[in-house]
Amino acid sequence: MKNSNIRRFAKIKGFYISLDKNILVIVWILLFKMKPFNLEVTSSSKIFKNASPKILMLLRVADIIKKYFSCKYFNTPTDIINSQFNGHILIRTTNGVKVFNMVKDTVVTQYKHSITGGDFKKIVNDLESIEKYKISPKIIKVNHTEKNIYEKYYNYKKAERFYPVTTYYYYYILPLLIRNINIFPSKKILLQDYLDGIKQNVNLSRFIKIENEVKDLEFVNTYLERRINEIISLKDAEFVFLSFSHGDLHAWNILIDEKGIKIIDWDTLDERSIYFDLFYSLFHNLFGNEKNNYREFISHLNNIIISFNNKISIQEFHPAFQKRELYRKLFYLEYIKMYYFKKIKTESNSVNVKKLIGNLIKDIMVFEEIERTYSETPQIKSS
Repeated sequence: MKNSNIRRFAKIKGFYISLDKNILVIVWILLFKMKPFNLEVTSSSKIFKNASPKILMLLRVADIIKKYFSCKYFNTPTDIINSQFNGHILIRTTNGVKVFNMVKDTVVTQYKHSITGGDFKKIVNDLESIEKYKISPKIIKVNHTEKNIYEKYYNYKKAERFYPVTTYYYYYILPLLIRNINIFPSKKILLQDYLDGIKQNVNLSRFIKIENEVKDLEFVNTYLERRINEIISLKDAEFVFLSFSHGDLHAWNILIDEKGIKIIDWDTLDERSIYFDLFYSLFHNLFGNEKNNYREFISHLNNIIISFNNKISIQEFHPAFQKRELYRKLFYLEYIKMYYFKKIKTESNSVNVKKLIGNLIKDIMVFEEIERTYSETPQIKSS
């Protein structure tokens, strides 16, 4: 899949398309091999709101081909990425780029050079450890020197957005979360040790030289300290149960087909508290949304936790499930750690780091609103 030639990819509609491929091949790929790219997703446009998914896809493909033709043959200005990988579609990711070869059904992830050899080795080991559960893409090849990973491409549709919570979440997403907890290995560790690990790993002090960032960094560090102290003060909170956690489990990382379900983009895999992916799958929908109904959200969250608890087969976990406050507040800390490792730690551009820290603070304010709503609404307080 890789050779010495440089391929050019032009940005069109949120992803990049190879300018070096036959246009008929590109049309075929757009029509039949792009299910995960949501070309059939309902439009918010008033004109196309009632159009069928097939009509929407055809309209979008026509628009993409028009822009592609213009870029390829008339050099219409657009963002161009050069890649050494032979593929048809390219997308940017937090940690690098992905190049999709739709003919060979493969996808290669090229990681940033700023990712250390040790961090890349951990990513590979994590992917190999999760692959045996047949929920993640099959690994084809790994190149440690160049820091890239080849995986199988699955032409499955992405999950629908599952918030506000509907029957879709209970039918597809919740059973997936339950299955993962029931099949993944788990362990119990001292809560204090786990909290110490989070605190030691989130090292924001290295960014202290960024102009005007001292106040924001102090806010994040103060929040971490406060939440840690709150968790330590909780009664009967000596241990915490951990399991494999995807870490970024939102709708677009879940592929659903009649052949089965695959979860993609496991770069954030880690051992986390047993509730993390459940919380994340719901909290993710609150971030960046200015119209959140927090009381409604908490009501849904409590009901989902009850359903989740009733389906867990590992009896040792059940006492822990009564400590919702502990695991909810622990989620906030784990989220900050995950965000730090996934986005902030590997970013070298100071302007981008400043923006990322600002976005993290906005997410923390969502957590604050959730806790404020819990404290002001006795009838929905967690047990």
